[in-house]
Amino acid sequence: MLVIFDSGRWIRTENDKIAERGDRLNSAFLRDDEEQIVALVPARDVTVRTMHLPDLASAQANAAARLSISEDSLSSIDKLHVTAGEADENGYRPVIAIESERLFKYLSELASVGLDPDYLLATPLLLPVPENGFVRATFDDETVVRGTHSAFLDDAVLTPLLAGTNSIETLDRHRIEQAITRCLDGSFTNMRHSMFAKRKQWAVDEAHLRRLAVMALVLGVLVLAMQIVSVVRMNMTVASIESQNKVQAAAILPPGTIVTDPATQAEARLTALQGAGGGFTPLASAFATAVNATPNVELGSMIFDGAGGLRATVRAGSAADLSAVEARLAAVGLRVVPGPIVANQGRPYRDITVTTR
Repeated sequence: MLVIFDSGRWIRTENDKIAERGDRLNSAFLRDDEEQIVALVPARDVTVRTMHLPDLASAQANAAARLSISEDSLSSIDKLHVTAGEADENGYRPVIAIESERLFKYLSELASVGLDPDYLLATPLLLPVPENGFVRATFDDETVVRGTHSAFLDDAVLTPLLAGTNSIETLDRHRIEQAITRCLDGSFTNMRHSMFAKRKQWAVDEAHLRRLAVMALVLGVLVLAMQIVSVVRMNMTVASIESQNKVQAAAILPPGTIVTDPATQAEARLTALQGAGGGFTPLASAFATAVNATPNVELGSMIFDGAGGLRATVRAGSAADLSAVEARLAAVGLRVVPGPIVANQGRPYRDITVTTR
């Protein structure tokens, strides 16, 4: 584990012992990706308190500590970063408050040399909690003091007032380093949470990337194959429709006609069948109107000859009635060609053919 002090000095611990030291921050380096970094925040920048916050989850404890500090702090709570540590057996937790701007600056300085700490630990909490009284130790250029429920920067005036009649034990270098290694092996009161939480670095797995590339290629092939199948099906459908159109067109075209363009040829055939008179419907309508307007007249079969003429059989009570029907047809602009009158069961009838003039 790599431990970095505010001054730039650093140590590396292994098996509860200090295995390596350095005096410059730019000489600190990670042995491997698994090694963790602990950055020590100086005591002058933090305020450490002890609060009774039992039976709370970490997030709830942080919120409760933040609310409590906001009631006593002279600074705006929005400018402070508050962290509550783990509760002891009696429910007491160390609570650290630091200005967010200072913490941002500290992390930026470490990032400038390529270091991104896993833990941010307040220097006063490196000291062991004494059973009674206080302990004191010097880290770099500052001396810190810790009691059973407090931890603070040593001050010639304030320390005696806070310690009162309690004794203050000063730790030598060996015990200081021992305290550091033991503290690091225990639970951290880590200030890297909330907006200061460390972002995970996702390693690029080449094998995984190859699998993704293969999957993307397979997906692309499948999409292309689906498009090809869709086009083939569409072409088959179009061919089927064209074949049906040819069959239907052949049914209405004259025998022996070669069908090349069903729609055009069928339209031409329909035009030819309609003739100059506009087809069967208007001529049949004229016949029906003339017959309905003439008493004692019946309309028999009708044949449309395809050349624009409609031949119908008309039965009447007399030849005069037949003549009346012919007159009405002629009156609407049709050319009337009557056939011979034939008698059937005492009633005359004749075939009348009409065309447009």
